[in-house]
Amino acid sequence: MWTPPASLTDHQGNRLDPQADFFMAPPAEIGAIRSAYTSLNKTKGARTIPVRIAITAAFAIIGFLLIWGFNFLSKIIFVIAEISHTPEMLWILLLTGLPAYWGWRFSAFRHFCTFAGQFGCAEYRCEGERSRIVQRTVFLFRQAGALSTGATRRSRNGVYQGTYYFYAWYTPDRSRILYHVKGQHFAEKKKPGPWDPYCFVLAVEKAWYAHLAPQLQAQFATQGYVKFYMGDQNSAILGRGFLEFVDPWGKASRCAADEIGSARLCEGILTIRRKDARKGLFNLFNQEGFFTFNYSGIHNARLFLSLFEQALGVPVQ
Repeated sequence: MWTPPASLTDHQGNRLDPQADFFMAPPAEIGAIRSAYTSLNKTKGARTIPVRIAITAAFAIIGFLLIWGFNFLSKIIFVIAEISHTPEMLWILLLTGLPAYWGWRFSAFRHFCTFAGQFGCAEYRCEGERSRIVQRTVFLFRQAGALSTGATRRSRNGVYQGTYYFYAWYTPDRSRILYHVKGQHFAEKKKPGPWDPYCFVLAVEKAWYAHLAPQLQAQFATQGYVKFYMGDQNSAILGRGFLEFVDPWGKASRCAADEIGSARLCEGILTIRRKDARKGLFNLFNQEGFFTFNYSGIHNARLFLSLFEQALGVPVQ
C-alpha cells in the first residue's frame, strides 16, 4: 500500500481522503506524481460469499417484482409467450437473471487507482482482493509524439443526453495510437466526480502539455518554426510572423501575420480567415482565404493555439 504526500490532490484538485487506500504504488518512471485517485477505502474489504449471495438475491427479488408488475400492466411478455408457445413465467425468470447478474457484479470487490505523473501516467485495477491485480497500464510521455482530443455534447429535443470524449496519444510518426481514454459523462455544466475517467485523462493531458511545451518552445526558438499535423493529411508550419498551410498534395498557402484577419474556434471547428478572404455566392462556393480544421484532428491542439497567438499576435476567439 502506497501512502501519498500530504500535499497531493485528486485529479480535480481536491484534498485526498485520509482513508484513501492506494493498493499499488506509482511506478518510478512516471516521475513526480501530480495527482492521484483511488476508489478503495482503507475500511473496505471483500464481501463474503454468503453476503454476495444475499445481495444478489435481493436484486433478483426486486427485479422479479418490477418485471412481473410491468408485464401485468403491459402484457408484453404474455404476448411473447403466446407467440413462442412457451410458459409466461419462464420469460419472467429469464429476465430476472439480469438484475441478479447486476447484483453479483455490484457486490464484487473491484477497485482501481490512477496516477498522473510528470513523465507519464499509470492505472491499476484489482479484483477479489487488494493483492490480485488484474490490470497494469503504464504510459510514458517520451514514447509519444502527439495528442488529439475530441468531445461531442449530445442532446435530444433540447434535453442533454451526455458528452462523449476521446483522448489519443500517437507515436511520433502518427502510425498508431499508444494510449487512449474514451468514454461518456453526464455532467452537463460541471465536471464529473473525481472517480470518473474523464477527470483522470484531463489531469494526464495537463501533465502532457507541461512536458511537451518546453520542447516545442525550444524548437521554435532554435529553428524559428514548428510543424503541426492538422488532420486529414493537412499540416501547418507556424513560424515567427507567418503561417503556412500544406494540403495533402503538397500545395502550400502562406500567410504573413498582418494578412490574417481572424481565428475562431466554434463547435469543434477552427477557422482561420485571411483579411482578403472572399466568399462565393450565398457563402457556398469558392470560399478563398478561409482555412477550416476539425479541432479533434489537430495534434497537440492546445499548444498550436497558444503558439499561434504568441507567434502571430492574433487572438483565437
